[in-house]
Amino acid sequence: MLNRILLEDQIKEHEKKKALQPKRDRTVSVELTQEELLAEAAVTEEKNMSSLLEWQKKESERKANAKIKGDKELVGPFIRYHSFIERCTEDGDGEASEDKELFEPMGRNLITFVEETEDEKKDELDLDSAGLIHHLSPWLVKEPKPNKPILCPISGETAKYRDPCTTVPFANLDAYRVIKSCLDNQMNWSSTLGIYLGNLPSANGTPEGWNI
Repeated sequence: MLNRILLEDQIKEHEKKKALQPKRDRTVSVELTQEELLAEAAVTEEKNMSSLLEWQKKESERKANAKIKGDKELVGPFIRYHSFIERCTEDGDGEASEDKELFEPMGRNLITFVEETEDEKKDELDLDSAGLIHHLSPWLVKEPKPNKPILCPISGETAKYRDPCTTVPFANLDAYRVIKSCLDNQMNWSSTLGIYLGNLPSANGTPEGWNI
């Protein structure tokens, strides 16, 4: 019974507060006539057209400014890199593939040095075959010094070959045979001098097998 009385009091209090609040005016929707709708549509179309023209004008100005920036010439020398793919041709091995060509893609890198003078011919250097570029280091322009010939330690002549086991250079077949004789311990060795004495005869009175 007490709960019911409390509930009724709460309802009455809520209704009093609701009655004190100002009433809101309801929005009255007015239906437009056909002529009024057409007039409103004409005004909206005019606003849209004006907005479209303004956007087109700004877009044209933006493209013109971008073109001016893109056509700006570079001042001074600059470097241009080119990277592309070529077909690498190799001859196949074997009788069946003598006339057959194998094509494989091969990457190539070129570098172009563009000078300030436009009439000067531009040189292109292949980066795959050039380890260093002379444009980048002035000292590379100097002519390389001739390499000193490698001499054969046995004959004293210019060595054309190398022994695969010892990598000792030699000039001819006789020198190669001497190297092999040293490897086979067929040459007299001097522990005092630290060298091979070749086939020189031992001194008189030297015991057989005695190292000089």
